[in-house]
Amino acid sequence: MTISLAHPNQAGTAKLVADPARPASTGLPAHHRGEQIVTLEQKKIYTQLISLLNPDMPEAEHYRRLRYSVERLKKKGEGLVVGLTSPVSGDGKTLTSINLAGALAQNPHNRVLLVELDLRQPINTLRNYLGAPKKLNGPGVVDMVIDEALAWEKATYYLQDYNLYILPAGSPTRSPYELLTSDRMRTVLGEARKRYDYVIVDTAPIVLLPDSQLIAESVDGFLVVLAADVTPKKLLDEALALMEPNKVLGLVFNGYRPVGDTYGGYY
Repeated sequence: MTISLAHPNQAGTAKLVADPARPASTGLPAHHRGEQIVTLEQKKIYTQLISLLNPDMPEAEHYRRLRYSVERLKKKGEGLVVGLTSPVSGDGKTLTSINLAGALAQNPHNRVLLVELDLRQPINTLRNYLGAPKKLNGPGVVDMVIDEALAWEKATYYLQDYNLYILPAGSPTRSPYELLTSDRMRTVLGEARKRYDYVIVDTAPIVLLPDSQLIAESVDGFLVVLAADVTPKKLLDEALALMEPNKVLGLVFNGYRPVGDTYGGYY
Protein backbone atom coordinates (compact mmCIF):
# COMPACT_ATOMS: atom_id res chain seq x y z
CA MET A 1 0.00 0.00 0.00
CA THR A 2 1.30 3.43 -0.93
CA ILE A 3 -0.55 6.55 0.14
CA SER A 4 0.42 10.06 -0.98
CA LEU A 5 -0.55 12.98 1.19
CA ALA A 6 -0.53 16.68 0.36
CA HIS A 7 -0.26 19.23 3.13
CA PRO A 8 -1.62 22.73 2.48
CA ASN A 9 0.63 25.65 3.32
CA GLN A 10 -2.01 27.92 4.78
CA ALA A 11 -0.64 29.07 8.10
CA GLY A 12 -3.07 31.30 9.93
CA THR A 13 -6.05 30.43 7.70
CA ALA A 14 -7.42 27.46 9.62
CA LYS A 15 -11.07 27.57 10.48
CA LEU A 16 -13.50 25.23 12.13
CA VAL A 17 -15.90 23.69 9.62
CA ALA A 18 -19.10 21.97 10.68
CA ASP A 19 -18.94 18.23 10.05
CA PRO A 20 -22.19 16.25 10.15
CA ALA A 21 -20.23 13.11 11.06
CA ARG A 22 -18.82 14.75 14.18
CA PRO A 23 -20.66 14.40 17.49
CA ALA A 24 -22.56 17.43 18.72
CA SER A 25 -20.69 19.71 21.09
CA THR A 26 -23.29 19.04 23.76
CA GLY A 27 -23.70 15.64 25.31
CA LEU A 28 -21.30 12.71 25.28
CA PRO A 29 -21.34 9.67 23.00
CA ALA A 30 -22.29 6.28 24.35
CA HIS A 31 -18.71 5.07 23.97
CA HIS A 32 -17.31 7.67 26.40
CA ARG A 33 -16.22 5.86 29.60
CA GLY A 34 -15.21 8.66 31.89
CA GLU A 35 -12.03 9.88 30.21
CA GLN A 36 -11.11 13.49 31.01
CA ILE A 37 -12.87 15.91 28.67
CA VAL A 38 -10.70 18.53 26.99
CA THR A 39 -11.83 21.43 24.83
CA LEU A 40 -9.20 22.75 22.43
CA GLU A 41 -8.85 26.32 21.19
CA GLN A 42 -9.05 26.03 17.41
CA LYS A 43 -6.82 29.05 16.84
CA LYS A 44 -3.99 27.32 18.74
CA ILE A 45 -4.15 24.00 16.88
CA TYR A 46 -1.40 23.49 14.30
CA THR A 47 -2.92 24.57 10.99
CA GLN A 48 -1.85 21.46 9.07
CA LEU A 49 -4.08 19.25 11.21
CA ILE A 50 -6.72 19.46 8.52
CA SER A 51 -8.60 16.34 9.64
CA LEU A 52 -9.52 18.32 12.75
CA LEU A 53 -9.75 21.89 11.54
CA ASN A 54 -10.81 21.61 7.91
CA PRO A 55 -12.23 18.14 7.21
CA ASP A 56 -14.07 19.45 4.15
CA MET A 57 -10.89 20.60 2.37
CA PRO A 58 -9.85 18.57 -0.70
CA GLU A 59 -6.51 17.79 0.98
CA ALA A 60 -8.37 16.09 3.85
CA GLU A 61 -9.56 13.47 1.37
CA HIS A 62 -6.02 12.06 1.30
CA TYR A 63 -6.36 11.23 4.97
CA ARG A 64 -9.76 9.68 4.40
CA ARG A 65 -8.16 7.50 1.74
CA LEU A 66 -5.58 6.48 4.33
CA ARG A 67 -8.44 5.92 6.79
CA TYR A 68 -10.11 3.62 4.26
CA SER A 69 -6.93 1.55 3.93
CA VAL A 70 -6.68 1.22 7.70
CA GLU A 71 -10.36 0.36 8.13
CA ARG A 72 -9.95 -2.55 5.70
CA LEU A 73 -7.36 -4.07 8.05
CA LYS A 74 -9.72 -4.23 11.02
CA LYS A 75 -11.33 -7.53 11.90
CA LYS A 76 -14.91 -7.46 13.12
CA GLY A 77 -15.16 -7.40 16.89
CA GLU A 78 -11.44 -6.73 17.42
CA GLY A 79 -9.50 -3.54 18.01
CA LEU A 80 -6.79 -2.59 15.53
CA VAL A 81 -3.41 -1.23 16.68
CA VAL A 82 -1.38 0.60 14.03
CA GLY A 83 2.03 2.14 14.67
CA LEU A 84 3.43 5.07 12.71
CA THR A 85 7.14 5.51 12.33
CA SER A 86 9.58 7.14 9.91
CA PRO A 87 13.23 6.68 9.00
CA VAL A 88 14.32 9.90 10.76
CA SER A 89 12.73 12.93 12.38
CA GLY A 90 11.13 15.64 10.26
CA ASP A 91 9.22 13.32 7.91
CA GLY A 92 5.81 14.38 9.22
CA LYS A 93 5.16 11.28 11.30
CA THR A 94 3.30 12.96 14.16
CA LEU A 95 1.25 15.16 11.81
CA THR A 96 0.20 12.07 9.90
CA SER A 97 -0.62 10.21 13.13
CA ILE A 98 -2.94 12.97 14.34
CA ASN A 99 -4.58 13.50 10.96
CA LEU A 100 -5.16 9.76 10.51
CA ALA A 101 -6.65 9.44 14.00
CA GLY A 102 -8.81 12.49 13.34
CA ALA A 103 -10.06 11.01 10.06
CA LEU A 104 -10.99 7.72 11.74
CA ALA A 105 -12.75 9.63 14.52
CA GLN A 106 -15.03 11.40 12.02
CA ASN A 107 -17.25 8.34 12.34
CA PRO A 108 -19.15 9.19 15.55
CA HIS A 109 -19.41 5.50 16.43
CA ASN A 110 -15.66 4.91 16.25
CA ARG A 111 -13.75 4.86 19.51
CA VAL A 112 -10.29 6.03 18.42
CA LEU A 113 -7.23 6.37 20.67
CA LEU A 114 -4.06 8.25 19.70
CA VAL A 115 -1.06 7.13 21.78
CA GLU A 116 2.09 9.26 22.05
CA LEU A 117 4.85 6.69 22.34
CA ASP A 118 7.80 8.77 21.23
CA LEU A 119 9.20 8.93 24.75
CA ARG A 120 12.43 10.80 23.98
CA GLN A 121 10.70 14.15 24.59
CA PRO A 122 10.74 15.49 21.01
CA ILE A 123 10.42 19.22 20.46
CA ASN A 124 7.09 18.86 18.68
CA THR A 125 5.04 16.98 21.25
CA LEU A 126 1.45 15.94 20.76
CA ARG A 127 0.16 18.58 23.15
CA ASN A 128 2.05 21.30 21.30
CA TYR A 129 0.54 20.31 17.95
CA LEU A 130 -2.90 20.42 19.55
CA GLY A 131 -2.20 23.77 21.21
CA ALA A 132 -2.84 22.38 24.68
CA PRO A 133 0.50 22.23 26.55
CA LYS A 134 -1.24 22.60 29.93
CA LYS A 135 -4.47 20.70 29.33
CA LEU A 136 -2.65 17.54 28.20
CA ASN A 137 0.21 17.83 30.66
CA GLY A 138 -1.03 15.26 33.19
CA PRO A 139 -0.35 11.51 33.54
CA GLY A 140 0.04 9.44 30.41
CA VAL A 141 1.32 6.15 29.08
CA VAL A 142 4.60 6.31 31.05
CA ASP A 143 2.65 6.75 34.26
CA MET A 144 0.33 3.86 33.40
CA VAL A 145 3.32 1.58 32.89
CA ILE A 146 4.96 2.64 36.15
CA ASP A 147 1.77 2.65 38.24
CA GLU A 148 -0.46 -0.36 37.58
CA ALA A 149 -3.14 1.16 39.80
CA LEU A 150 -3.50 4.25 37.61
CA ALA A 151 -6.90 4.11 35.91
CA TRP A 152 -7.34 4.75 32.20
CA GLU A 153 -9.70 7.59 33.01
CA LYS A 154 -6.92 9.43 34.86
CA ALA A 155 -4.41 9.27 32.01
CA THR A 156 -6.64 9.50 28.93
CA TYR A 157 -8.29 12.59 27.47
CA TYR A 158 -11.32 12.97 25.25
CA LEU A 159 -11.36 15.75 22.67
CA GLN A 160 -15.12 16.05 22.55
CA ASP A 161 -15.28 18.36 19.52
CA TYR A 162 -13.36 15.80 17.45
CA ASN A 163 -14.53 12.50 18.99
CA LEU A 164 -10.88 11.60 19.63
CA TYR A 165 -9.21 10.04 22.66
CA ILE A 166 -5.61 10.93 23.54
CA LEU A 167 -3.09 9.03 25.67
CA PRO A 168 -0.08 11.38 25.89
CA ALA A 169 3.44 10.32 26.83
CA GLY A 170 3.03 11.64 30.35
CA SER A 171 5.94 11.95 32.75
CA PRO A 172 9.50 12.17 31.38
CA THR A 173 11.54 8.99 31.67
CA ARG A 174 15.24 8.25 31.60
CA SER A 175 14.68 4.61 30.69
CA PRO A 176 12.41 4.40 27.63
CA TYR A 177 14.02 1.12 26.53
CA GLU A 178 13.07 -0.64 29.75
CA LEU A 179 9.55 0.80 29.66
CA LEU A 180 8.94 -0.23 26.06
CA THR A 181 10.18 -3.79 26.61
CA SER A 182 8.31 -4.31 29.88
CA ASP A 183 5.44 -6.74 30.33
CA ARG A 184 3.40 -3.83 31.64
CA MET A 185 3.77 -1.94 28.33
CA ARG A 186 2.49 -4.98 26.47
CA THR A 187 -0.40 -5.13 28.92
CA VAL A 188 -1.26 -1.45 28.41
CA LEU A 189 -1.28 -1.78 24.61
CA GLY A 190 -3.25 -5.01 24.90
CA GLU A 191 -5.86 -3.27 27.05
CA ALA A 192 -6.00 -0.40 24.55
CA ARG A 193 -6.82 -2.91 21.81
CA LYS A 194 -9.77 -4.17 23.88
CA ARG A 195 -11.04 -0.73 24.93
CA TYR A 196 -10.87 1.05 21.55
CA ASP A 197 -11.81 0.28 17.96
CA TYR A 198 -8.66 1.88 16.54
CA VAL A 199 -5.39 2.60 18.33
CA ILE A 200 -2.92 4.83 16.45
CA VAL A 201 0.54 4.74 18.02
CA ASP A 202 2.98 7.55 17.21
CA THR A 203 6.40 6.06 17.89
CA ALA A 204 10.02 7.17 17.41
CA PRO A 205 11.93 7.23 14.07
CA ILE A 206 13.16 3.70 13.45
CA VAL A 207 16.60 4.42 11.95
CA LEU A 208 17.51 6.61 14.91
CA LEU A 209 15.97 4.54 17.73
CA PRO A 210 14.87 0.92 18.32
CA ASP A 211 11.52 1.88 19.88
CA SER A 212 9.33 0.67 17.01
CA GLN A 213 11.06 -2.69 17.02
CA LEU A 214 10.53 -3.00 20.77
CA ILE A 215 6.74 -2.76 20.51
CA ALA A 216 6.36 -4.66 17.22
CA GLU A 217 4.70 -7.68 18.82
CA SER A 218 1.99 -5.44 20.34
CA VAL A 219 0.89 -3.79 17.08
CA ASP A 220 -0.76 -5.20 13.98
CA GLY A 221 1.71 -3.37 11.80
CA PHE A 222 3.37 -0.07 10.92
CA LEU A 223 2.87 2.68 8.42
CA VAL A 224 6.21 4.21 7.43
CA VAL A 225 5.97 7.97 6.83
CA LEU A 226 8.33 9.53 4.29
CA ALA A 227 8.81 13.15 3.30
CA ALA A 228 8.31 13.19 -0.47
CA ASP A 229 11.41 14.35 -2.37
CA VAL A 230 13.21 14.76 0.97
CA THR A 231 13.73 11.37 2.65
CA PRO A 232 16.72 9.68 0.92
CA LYS A 233 16.00 6.23 -0.51
CA LYS A 234 19.02 4.95 1.41
CA LEU A 235 17.29 5.80 4.69
CA LEU A 236 14.07 4.14 3.55
CA ASP A 237 16.00 0.98 2.67
CA GLU A 238 17.67 1.07 6.08
CA ALA A 239 14.34 1.55 7.84
CA LEU A 240 12.70 -1.36 6.01
CA ALA A 241 15.70 -3.59 6.74
CA LEU A 242 15.16 -2.99 10.46
CA MET A 243 11.49 -4.02 10.30
CA GLU A 244 9.83 -7.40 10.04
CA PRO A 245 8.41 -7.54 6.49
CA ASN A 246 5.02 -8.79 7.69
CA LYS A 247 4.73 -5.78 10.01
CA VAL A 248 5.04 -3.18 7.22
CA LEU A 249 1.50 -2.18 6.26
CA GLY A 250 2.54 0.47 3.75
CA LEU A 251 4.36 3.70 2.98
CA VAL A 252 2.88 7.17 3.39
CA PHE A 253 4.43 9.87 1.18
CA ASN A 254 3.96 13.09 3.10
CA GLY A 255 3.83 16.34 1.14
CA TYR A 256 3.58 14.66 -2.27
CA ARG A 257 1.38 16.42 -4.83
CA PRO A 258 1.10 14.82 -8.29
CA VAL A 259 0.66 16.95 -11.39
CA GLY A 260 -2.95 18.04 -11.75
CA ASP A 261 -3.77 17.43 -8.09
CA THR A 262 -6.30 20.21 -7.76
CA TYR A 263 -9.83 20.25 -6.51
CA GLY A 264 -11.22 20.56 -10.02
CA GLY A 265 -8.98 17.73 -11.14
CA TYR A 266 -11.01 15.27 -9.11
CA TYR A 267 -13.97 15.94 -11.36
